[in-house]
Amino acid sequence: MQLRFLLLSILIGTQLSLSLAFAQKVTVYKGATLLDASREKPIENAVLVISEGRIQAVGPAKEIPIPQNASIVDVKGRWIIPGLVDSHMHFSQSGSLYTRPDGLDLRTVRSYESDRAHSDTELTNTFRRYLASGVTAVVDAGGPASNISIREKASQTNGLAPRIALAGPLLATLTPAFAERVERLDLGNDPTIIPVTTPQPSRELVKEQLALKPDIIKVWYIASPGRPATQSYDTVAAIIDEAHKNGVRVAVHATELETARLAVKAGADILVHTVDDKPVDDNFVAALKEKDVIVMTTAVVYEHIGQLRSRQVELTPIEKTLGDPFVISTWEETSPENKSPAIAEAINARVETILSNLKTLADAGVRVAVGTDAGNPGTLHGPSIHRELALLEGAGFTPKQILKAATKDAAGVFSESVDFGTLETGNKADFLVLNADPMLSVNAYQAIDTVVLNGHARSPETLAPFSPAALVQKQLDAYNAHDIDAFAATYSEDVELFNLPQVEPSSTGRKALRSSYGSFFKEVKPHCRALSRIVEGNFVIDQEFCQFGEGRLRATAVYQVEDGLIRRVWFASRR
Repeated sequence: MQLRFLLLSILIGTQLSLSLAFAQKVTVYKGATLLDASREKPIENAVLVISEGRIQAVGPAKEIPIPQNASIVDVKGRWIIPGLVDSHMHFSQSGSLYTRPDGLDLRTVRSYESDRAHSDTELTNTFRRYLASGVTAVVDAGGPASNISIREKASQTNGLAPRIALAGPLLATLTPAFAERVERLDLGNDPTIIPVTTPQPSRELVKEQLALKPDIIKVWYIASPGRPATQSYDTVAAIIDEAHKNGVRVAVHATELETARLAVKAGADILVHTVDDKPVDDNFVAALKEKDVIVMTTAVVYEHIGQLRSRQVELTPIEKTLGDPFVISTWEETSPENKSPAIAEAINARVETILSNLKTLADAGVRVAVGTDAGNPGTLHGPSIHRELALLEGAGFTPKQILKAATKDAAGVFSESVDFGTLETGNKADFLVLNADPMLSVNAYQAIDTVVLNGHARSPETLAPFSPAALVQKQLDAYNAHDIDAFAATYSEDVELFNLPQVEPSSTGRKALRSSYGSFFKEVKPHCRALSRIVEGNFVIDQEFCQFGEGRLRATAVYQVEDGLIRRVWFASRR
């Protein structure tokens, strides 16, 4: 009896110790201004209590007691928002010039197989690029059936991947000629796009996809002179009906107003783009609201495809820093015969229509979700979301509308019963700590101090995959900020600078670099812009345009990176 009592006492004591240890695993973020689309007003001097990956309590400091033995993170003077969600991207597409041979066929220059292989090889880095950009969840809006395995791969990264929802192959209403083009995307009987023509076979295709357990079924509802949208309506309606019978939502690509109207009538839950051919009308807006359809933004993919066709892709600093350098380098390979100012101009006109329609929908109370369509040519995985936000700001979206579209409503694409996207008790602890106020400018979304996913905090610097191009961009950003400490930190202790055609270094060592550039920054306030960039292994070649006072300089800089720092630079310039 005494032995049994002793064992019971030990067991109870052990359980009590474990309970106490569990109770101690609490982190409190204290002092920030908390912004959330579920609240009318921000919470000043907020307290956010995190345990086991979830929000245990949230509110003003005067109302929320801090648990004993909690780890306190002082975030006074900063802002906390939910993690961003990119509701439309494609893991199977790299963003390079060669990733959509069904549109621009350059397979004689670089094979589609090699482009897909690059996407596969870069997958873990792609995960990290999203997180470093502040994106804690993504929705892959369609790819080959093999893509479904990405969810499992993400689960093996020790938390270094965003939350992922996926659609399988796109079911597409295509003309025979268009169907032949999309066959270029099929590698080894694993198609990205599957043509559909009649209702019953389409239902069978839905059933086949359901066996893969996709989060969403995707329909590419394409209208053309040879196949008007009305001709495919019954097929699209059958796909949606079959998916709904099995509890799966349907996202539809329908970019013309009349096609989109039919898609909503057929029961679409999500439109993966807004209308781009004409202004939306009141009846269409009313139908979206009545059926609570979510509409994705995706303006940046149009903008960048237009820029790609004019050979003038303009990237923000965060895109240059976090974007895949190989992908960016391919954009310089657009040949003159593939350059088309007319196509670029037509696409730019569509961007204006898209942004105007999105503003109309947001003002009417339609759920608008931020999505980039990243992976398409010219649109980078991860940081492109920040250009998307800038486009919305330029279109007149209010700061609150942008926050809602980038968090709460984008999370609604991920799942109907989502438990992230807002900072409420019980939700997953996915959020960002910012160093600037997003109610003043969307640039604040780039000022990320900390990314928190499932309660685990990481800095963007530790998340971003290292690349020589990113390092060179980091030093260029520090140069333009006149931050001598950050600038010098990108160079090795024994760095050598050369002014061509001289063969001897003009400066040696980080100390000398700090001295000369420190004075230069204070006296001149220079600014340089990379006009083009080529990456070859650990060498980065920039063509730069620099301004300092009244002076202007066009230069070529060749950076050699060793052991994560810039070891040598060769300059060739002309004024």
